[in-house]
Amino acid sequence: MNEVVEKVVRADVSRLLHNEYPRQAICIDCLAAAIPAGSPPFTHIEICRAVREITESPGSLNVLRSFLCHLCKEERACLVSSTTR
Repeated sequence: MNEVVEKVVRADVSRLLHNEYPRQAICIDCLAAAIPAGSPPFTHIEICRAVREITESPGSLNVLRSFLCHLCKEERACLVSSTTR
C-alpha cells in the first residue's frame, strides 16, 4: 500500500468520523464510498484498499468487527471515532 494514499485517505476517514458522523459506526464500504474518487487523485480501488488498511492500525479510531452500519444498516466491520473533537 502506498503510504501517501493511506495518509490522505486516513485523514479523510478521520475527518468524516469525527466531524460528520461522530460516535456513529460506519462500515468500510460506506466510508470508501463517502470519499469521492478523484477528490484526492486516487482511484476508488486505491481508496478501498487504504480504508481496509486503516482497520489494521486505526489510531484514534475504533474498529468494531461486527456492528450495524449507520448508513447502509447492514452488520459489517465498522469504524467509529473513539473521541469527539
